[in-house]
Amino acid sequence: MTTVRISERTRLTLRALARERGESSQAITDQAVELFRRQSMLDRANEGFAAVHADPTAWAAEQAERAMWDGTLDDGLEEE
Repeated sequence: MTTVRISERTRLTLRALARERGESSQAITDQAVELFRRQSMLDRANEGFAAVHADPTAWAAEQAERAMWDGTLDDGLEEE
């Protein structure tokens, strides 16, 4: 087990959340870190997409690739 220093405000918030949810502070911390990891991943993906969108050449290539993939939708298969 590792000790992590947190502010008094965060400690009180963590304690209140744990009590409210009937879970341990460790469980709440684990969940919070996982949510932050996922949000960080989405933020990086959004930044990358925004960069492609801001570059006319890259955006044209993206649009062309989408058009190519759209052709696979007309494969004659019924939707499930």
